[in-house]
Amino acid sequence: TIPYETTEALLEKGLVKELKTKVNAKEEEPLHSVEASTVDSLMSDEKAESSIEEDAIHSRREGKKGIINIDTLSENFNDGDTVDLDALIAKKLVSPNTGYVKVLARGVLSKKLIVELDDFSLQAVKMIVLMGGHAKKIK
Repeated sequence: TIPYETTEALLEKGLVKELKTKVNAKEEEPLHSVEASTVDSLMSDEKAESSIEEDAIHSRREGKKGIINIDTLSENFNDGDTVDLDALIAKKLVSPNTGYVKVLARGVLSKKLIVELDDFSLQAVKMIVLMGGHAKKIK
């Protein structure tokens, strides 16, 4: 009989080679941009829901409700920026008396953004996460 050796020992001796494969290549490859129409095929709803962080530091403001689309964020913010209500008001993307903003998926996102707002569509979360950003929901 041949004596048993572990895979690690055989690798160290150079007797076998290890082949590594990507299980979910679509999620591991860096993306240059994502479109709202394709994110459902790149990430599951469950993974998107679990990736939404809760922001307990900030609190909701009183005011009217507003919406903003992902392509508007991509056009008006730089890679790595934090998008919050104050930043949207400063850039005049929402009115100053807005207190609640929901992010919707439309168009293309080509930047990594940290988005700290009140609500998100699942497709918007997928777009943010697939680009390497974070979606933080204000409590």
